Amino acid sequence: MLRKLLDNVRAVILAVAVHLVLLAMLVVNLDWTPKLQQDPGASQVVDAVVVDESKVQAEMKRLQKVDDDRAARLRREEQQAEDARHAREAEEKRFADTQRRKEEEERARQQAAEERRHAEEEKRQTEEESRRLREAEERRSAEVHRRAEEEKARLAEERRQVEETRRQAEDARHQAEETRRQAEEERSRIAEEKRKAEERRAEVERTRAEEIRHKAAEERRLVEERQKVEEEKERLAEERRLSEEKRRVEEKHKAELEARKKVEAEEAKRKAVEERRKVEAEEQRKIEEEAKHKAEEKRLAEEKRKTEVEARKKAEAEEAKRKAVEEKRKADEEIRKKAEAEEKRKAEEEAKHKAEEKRLAEEKHKAEVDARKKVEAEEAKRKAAEEKRKADEEARSRAEAERELKEQLDHESRGRDDAAAKGEQERQDQGVIDRYRSIIKDKVTRSWLRPPGAERNVVCDIYVKLMPDGEVARVTVKHCTGGDAAYARSVESAVRKASPLPLPPDPRLSDKFVREEINFKFRPD
Repeated sequence: MLRKLLDNVRAVILAVAVHLVLLAMLVVNLDWTPKLQQDPGASQVVDAVVVDESKVQAEMKRLQKVDDDRAARLRREEQQAEDARHAREAEEKRFADTQRRKEEEERARQQAAEERRHAEEEKRQTEEESRRLREAEERRSAEVHRRAEEEKARLAEERRQVEETRRQAEDARHQAEETRRQAEEERSRIAEEKRKAEERRAEVERTRAEEIRHKAAEERRLVEERQKVEEEKERLAEERRLSEEKRRVEEKHKAELEARKKVEAEEAKRKAVEERRKVEAEEQRKIEEEAKHKAEEKRLAEEKRKTEVEARKKAEAEEAKRKAVEEKRKADEEIRKKAEAEEKRKAEEEAKHKAEEKRLAEEKHKAEVDARKKVEAEEAKRKAAEEKRKADEEARSRAEAERELKEQLDHESRGRDDAAAKGEQERQDQGVIDRYRSIIKDKVTRSWLRPPGAERNVVCDIYVKLMPDGEVARVTVKHCTGGDAAYARSVESAVRKASPLPLPPDPRLSDKFVREEINFKFRPD
């Protein structure tokens, strides 16, 4: 405003000075010489100066025009200053938004790093638990294998004893019948106990699944509570963590199912061994059925004990995970409080650095303006080079056309006498050329990809310059009726993609294809 006021005062002073100078010029032109004393009888001569009123008016108009031009220029400068101020304010606002986004991204990165750390810790714990399960499974498999070996040795011993006891089988037949009846009752009892064990195992599985669902519901409730105070990004991260937890639970359940399947497979293997033993020593199986059922009871008791131990370990693991979730929630609350304190401190620092940010914004704006000018200059230079290249290509094309026309005229002048004899050959050659031009057109059409939103029934004139091996040396797309620049670029790309193009087998005609530009109309629709 002060600058504007000074400019206005300066303009007024200048206008007043000009008017004073003009007035002084008029005064100087007047004759102020005192009248001479002459004789009474002598005649008196008076000099008069004529002032051109039109010149004065013209000068006044010129000065007024100068004043108007100056006022208009001042208004333009004022408008430019106002525009620059608005641009600076917009740039400052954009810079502030950028700083705020950077701070939000930094907070998001820190939160993501913390979540990754927790995820890695949970993954490590899961891997440790999987390793323990694998080791337990390996030990159990080794135990089963050892028992199978012992069972095999025992069966060998039993087969040896079968020969000895077979002589006593006749005397013990009545006793065997009683033993068979008891064995049937024992088998029924064992089957009932096995069914109850399966029911207890299913109940344990249902209880574990219910605990898992309860835990998932509890975690979802915790997530919903945190959503009230956290941002959308934290909610998504928590959902991803829950999804990962669910996947781990499913993998754990799958591992348990696989372990159970292995146990069932071992059971089936054991049953197969028993069936083979029944085939080999039916009588001995009847006598020793009671011992086998006792072994089965012992095995079921051992499995029951292992199941209870595993259930207790899993319950302890679930409790540890629940405590870890609670500790994580407390840690997140502490982090949130620290983040709020940090934001308050940053807000105070932001007030101190506002002047510095404004200066940086102005320097950045100036740099962007310089960079934009540089880019515009480079773009103008590139366009000039492109226009020069196109002009050179057009000049070369015109020169080649003129040369070919001159050669054709020379050829016509030299071969006018034998034109009739060569007419048929030329017609045949033209037929071959037209056929290969059609083949080239079909190959280009097959290589063409329609741009999105391209119009239908577009016709383009294509001019192709070939190398002796059929490679495309130059392609020019002209006069795309109804198409845009993108359509022309797609057609040019199709021609280059179809390279190398087929040439006639006759060297004379292939040389003509190479010497001259091949032109055809591209009409894909």
